[in-house]
This record gives sequence, C-alpha cells and structure tokens, in this order.
Amino acid sequence: MYWEKPIETMDEKTIKEKQLQLINETLAKAQEAPFYRNLPIKQIKTLQEFNEVPFTRKQDLRDHFPFGFLRKNLRETVRLHSSSGTTGNPTVVFHTKADIKNWTNQLARCLYMIGVRR
Repeated sequence: MYWEKPIETMDEKTIKEKQLQLINETLAKAQEAPFYRNLPIKQIKTLQEFNEVPFTRKQDLRDHFPFGFLRKNLRETVRLHSSSGTTGNPTVVFHTKADIKNWTNQLARCLYMIGVRR
C-alpha cells in the first residue's frame, strides 16, 4: 500500500529525472531570497553537479537574521520557527500555506510507509 503510488513506485531513471527537476526548482526559488540573489547558482544538468552547490551554514542564517532567507512577502507567512539564539543571533524559518501543505504530505507519506493508519 502506498500514500502516493505514482511517486513511490517510480523506476530509478524517473526518480533521478524527478530529483534533478526538483533540485533545479529549489535553486530557482532560493534565488528569490536576498541571501542567494547574488550567489552564482546555476541550473544543474546532472545529479553529480549538485555537489558543486554551496552549502548554507548555520552562521549564514544567523548573519542574515531575520529576513535574509525570506523569499516571499512576509504577509504570506502563516508559521515561523525560530531558535533561541543562545550562541548568537537566532535563526528563523518562515512557512507559507503551501510549505505547510507540502510538509504535511511528506510527513504523512513517511508515517504511512512505516504502517501508521487511522
């Protein structure tokens, strides 16, 4: 039994194509945020090229507190998670309705996969 059978039963070639598509969509969205706007992030053509994408470090989150990673208008935020900032500036993550919907679906898929039902 599957939560999302078309996704969970893809063959390896299709999975890799989907991964590449989603990575590029994520990179494009990231460049809407002030922190990433001026970084030389390009579309990748192979999954191996993903190794060239620079990591975002916790210090980057602290250094650009609070809005440096916000890519949507703050009015679209429906939830935020923040650290206490005990070792420096707090870190904050903003979520839109779409983010919460996607996160909920991913969590449901994981729980369903391990046997959780109603």
